[in-house]
Amino acid sequence: MTAQEYLANWIEGGEGVLPITRHKLLTLNLQPDTITYLEVGLPKDAAPYISFVNDSEDLYEGIAKLEDQYYLDIEPNKYVVIGSDGSGSPIAINVKQDDTIEWLDHDDYFAPSYCNKSLECLLTFLLIYRNFVNDVINNNGEDAMLNGNFTDEQYSAMRQRMLIVDLDAVNERGFWKEELDRLLSDRAYYRANP
Repeated sequence: MTAQEYLANWIEGGEGVLPITRHKLLTLNLQPDTITYLEVGLPKDAAPYISFVNDSEDLYEGIAKLEDQYYLDIEPNKYVVIGSDGSGSPIAINVKQDDTIEWLDHDDYFAPSYCNKSLECLLTFLLIYRNFVNDVINNNGEDAMLNGNFTDEQYSAMRQRMLIVDLDAVNERGFWKEELDRLLSDRAYYRANP
């Protein structure tokens, strides 16, 4: 999916994006494709509970290197923070590993876990997940996601789309594997405790 296709698909859902200006990106050692997607813009926020940076000069609201945001004994110039999960753990681009997207557990000294092989894959996953959420709500009711009320078919369709885009994100320990496991766990809980 090109950056423009992602943008059209995201905006089609009624949500905007937050473009990052090129001059901020050129100093971060990012790959050209990554820069293109960041220039088009990241969502302000997206399910599941992810918020993204904007074009701000603010160290914590704008795009920044991890070591500039936190006083850590880490390899310098390795991570560029582009967002965070609902618990405040950063989602970052690992510029030393071909701009792989990693989820950094702030409760475990920013231990990295796999998220996606590229920013393009992350943005595609967000579209797939949004489509899953919309399908569940439209077909199963307004509170369906909150109550784990989705069918095996709905879940499997989302998972299969994700597998096509980034197999490791679905199968490796990390952000998306945990999210998919959480969905099934929540569903099992609500089925056992109606």
